[in-house]
Amino acid sequence: MRSHNEIATGHRNSAISAATSHIAEPPQAADAPTRPARKPPAFAVEHLREAIAGGHVVAEYQPKVPFDPTLDSYGVEVLCRLRHPAFGQLYPDVFIQLAEKNGLIAELTDAVVRQAFSDWRKWYEHGLTMRLAINVSPELLDGSAWADRFLTCCDEFGIATEYITLEITESSSKAASESAVDVLARLKLKGITLSIDDFGTGFSSLATLYRLPFGELKIDKCFVMELERDPAARALIESTVEMAQRLGLKVTAEGVETDSTFAQLRLIGCDDAQGWFISKSLPADEIPSFFAGWKKTRGTPGDGNPSFASKLAAIQNLLDEAAMPGNANETLMLSATQFLEPDASILDIVAAIPPLALQGRLLPALAACHKAAGILKTRHVYAAMKKHILELQRLLEYRLLANGPLILSNGSQTAHLHPRRSALIGRSADEKPVDIVINCRWLSRGERNLYLYFDRGDWLIEDLGSTNGAAVAGTMLAPGNPVSISRGSTTVEIGRSKTGEAPLSLRLERCGANHETITVRALAGTECDPLTWPSREQDLQSLWIVSRENVSVGAAPSCIIRTEDRVATILADIRFQNGYWIAPRPGVALTIDGVTFESPVPLPPDTTVQVGSSTFVVQSPSRQPATTWKTDGLSGQVAAGPLRAVGPRA
Repeated sequence: MRSHNEIATGHRNSAISAATSHIAEPPQAADAPTRPARKPPAFAVEHLREAIAGGHVVAEYQPKVPFDPTLDSYGVEVLCRLRHPAFGQLYPDVFIQLAEKNGLIAELTDAVVRQAFSDWRKWYEHGLTMRLAINVSPELLDGSAWADRFLTCCDEFGIATEYITLEITESSSKAASESAVDVLARLKLKGITLSIDDFGTGFSSLATLYRLPFGELKIDKCFVMELERDPAARALIESTVEMAQRLGLKVTAEGVETDSTFAQLRLIGCDDAQGWFISKSLPADEIPSFFAGWKKTRGTPGDGNPSFASKLAAIQNLLDEAAMPGNANETLMLSATQFLEPDASILDIVAAIPPLALQGRLLPALAACHKAAGILKTRHVYAAMKKHILELQRLLEYRLLANGPLILSNGSQTAHLHPRRSALIGRSADEKPVDIVINCRWLSRGERNLYLYFDRGDWLIEDLGSTNGAAVAGTMLAPGNPVSISRGSTTVEIGRSKTGEAPLSLRLERCGANHETITVRALAGTECDPLTWPSREQDLQSLWIVSRENVSVGAAPSCIIRTEDRVATILADIRFQNGYWIAPRPGVALTIDGVTFESPVPLPPDTTVQVGSSTFVVQSPSRQPATTWKTDGLSGQVAAGPLRAVGPRA
């Protein structure tokens, strides 16, 4: 019932002005003393009571959409309004606290719930099924009376509890009281999802998450709206998402107001978005048409984000600038081959970008953007064109970035990159997946494995209850008793008996510029039966890298990913910033699917990367089929496209 995306002050003042404009003031003589202006009446508890009794409580709905365009898991948040006959439309900041302080919050909530359930039934009967998020005041959790009425209302309207999310504000201490915990636990057992609202703004976020049975958290808009301007806000969002994923919580971002913010949150790993970029709050009858339009305009699976419309807009701006009078008196033909020529002009390069981008050849299009931006670096006369090229470059980079783990293979070794500071080590399990997968039966499955994590400048490892046990330097690991990993190399023995050697060991090594990177290798003991380790050869050739800092690639001793180049040097650096990037060192040749780059570029899955004389195949470990990236090189001739920008040509 609280509005997270609307400021009510202006609406409220205009409503009060309209409500009092009919009060006539008696005329005053010219020499009469000036009377002080009459103050408009304040909205008071009696007005709220009348509004509830008179049926003036109105529900509006703000859409919530998934970042993944392949999903149809839509939802709405119920927002409460009052349409008072004297005060006009009022917003929650006027009446919510008034209702809580005067014992009217239950009546107000019940009125909103019944209207929302009625609207949901109408949508459902017309084939639209979605989640319904309802804000619940912590005042309602002091006892089971309201929860009983709510569950009865669900039965009355025939709404399955799996479609209901109750949002509780974490800033209230009452939400964590013993009675509230009991009520929320009961609601969760009934199948209702509990969401912690405005996460990050309360007094005890982590304690609240630990105590209460939440299934979702909503990142407050004050962080989301600063995502692109404030590195601290970005760091908080990234760490929150990583923590939520470890806890199995769904993440919704509030206050999403731009396409670029939407795209970056998607790369960070948020699940759902809510905000004015998606939609303002809507009346019930506009909800079906909104979701029909969203599903149509946000693209089909594989289109990704930012939206195709944004890419077209950037291309059109680029063409308009290229066709400005004064460049030359010729027609600018769109061709995907002209920018390959050594003496290609800036307009030749610009002419190649639209067909490449529209054909889905993202890497060549990005290379053309890099080349054009480099030429325009010192040409101020083309300032507007440079701006449009950089805008399109940013959109292409968003499309190419992979925000999850990556696998780099070169035939002799396989490097698994994990962009985090924690990882579960063990055998894979459908119900409890692990991060570092070693399919040796001496390791347990899922949560009963080894937990590796970075805390307060130190790496630690803990046994979460494995079957065969693990030891470091003769000390057995145990749940709740983590062991620090010293700088350099540490061996973890798995299943070691008192007299014999361990059939399986893990070699952990802290490395990187700040020793905040840790690598994991599996080592087989002589007593390890091959039948207990079906993927033995593959696992022994694997290197798992858990890191959020730069990872160096090359033949130098300090490199984390080693190559077999003859010269012991660093060839490139891989970093994670909303996704994996690779940056070649000066003078080192870097190609991705045959396209050459000299500056940092996204490292997309399902590509072949050559750096120096070493070649890697890049893959995604996701269980879902990898995205097919159309990043072919330019070995063949591409005919000029049917589009043209009429105007000058250099």
